[in-house]
Amino acid sequence: MSLAGWRVRTLGSCAKFLSGGTPDKSRSDFWEGDIPWVSSGEMSEPFIFDTSRKISHEAAITRSKLVPPHTVLIVVRGMSLAKEFRVALTQREVAFNQDLKALRCVEDVDSEFLFYALRARSNYIRDRATEASHGTKKLESEVLLGVKLKVPDLGTQERVVNIMRSYDDLIENNRRRIGLLEEAARLLYREWFVYFHFPGHEHVKITNGLPEGWEQKTFDDVCDAVGGGTPSTTKSEYWNDGDIPWYTPTDITRNSCLALLDSGTKITEAGLRSSSAKMLPTGTVLMTSRASVGFFGIIDAPSCTNQGFISIIPTDLQSRMYLLYNLMYRVEEIRSHAGGSTYKEISRGKFRALPVVLPEQKLLREFE
Repeated sequence: MSLAGWRVRTLGSCAKFLSGGTPDKSRSDFWEGDIPWVSSGEMSEPFIFDTSRKISHEAAITRSKLVPPHTVLIVVRGMSLAKEFRVALTQREVAFNQDLKALRCVEDVDSEFLFYALRARSNYIRDRATEASHGTKKLESEVLLGVKLKVPDLGTQERVVNIMRSYDDLIENNRRRIGLLEEAARLLYREWFVYFHFPGHEHVKITNGLPEGWEQKTFDDVCDAVGGGTPSTTKSEYWNDGDIPWYTPTDITRNSCLALLDSGTKITEAGLRSSSAKMLPTGTVLMTSRASVGFFGIIDAPSCTNQGFISIIPTDLQSRMYLLYNLMYRVEEIRSHAGGSTYKEISRGKFRALPVVLPEQKLLREFE
């Protein structure tokens, strides 16, 4: 698709900014409606179908702002701006709070095209955020109004949207398929390793509660448990133009599947050397170990993490998937070992000491 005829325009010439608000929380009638009320938390997803909190029509009109389907929402204030610029497209009529802006497009700008155009410039816009109170970040309206975008005629905009929408539909279908496959793996783990209904189980003797050939070990026996680190945030050379994936717990808690294909933030070689972060091989299992304990993912490429993880590198690669699903099955047990007054955390020492039953090799290979 040729870029001839695409004009450089400011965001301010493409859309009008609308402000939202938060209804009085002491008014219970304001919070008993059916209109989705969007805050920055829901903005982690690109398309807004529903929200955890809903408000009444009166609250939406008098204390917030009501916008129609296919409205672009952006986050302009909050902690998330330290890592990402969130932009979403509403799929139904919604209201929103004061940390967001809604964009009402002018006649010659398609709202879905604007959504994709802003996503394409998300890192640039994120880097324009400045410090606000209490360590949060904010995007000044003057800065946003001046953001430059390349915009073609409406017909070309529609063609771009159709192409981009087809990719989003494919991604969503793949996510659903991955979810079904992950659930199938969970059920298989339970059948084989909890109920002992593994292939050939009828011919295996049970001794002291375990099938013959299975062993009782600790995680220290079967894997290397690795910590992470954070380069100094005051050193731009540790972050700017970095290409090393550097995962934080948010990358996992907001991911819709176990596969981690990329991190929200990257660091440089200098940043890696300056911190306690360690390079991890492809296929390493990541487990969040601080605050939100017990969320999991598998990295798709050599990467590193911050200190919010215990990264699990199996001694025997054939045991990787077994160990992952063993841990996922035991989340509540793992969380019970987490201590701390400010936030819960499980130490690597406690993790390494946890017992784990290891099936015989042939079964591990089949499950892998």
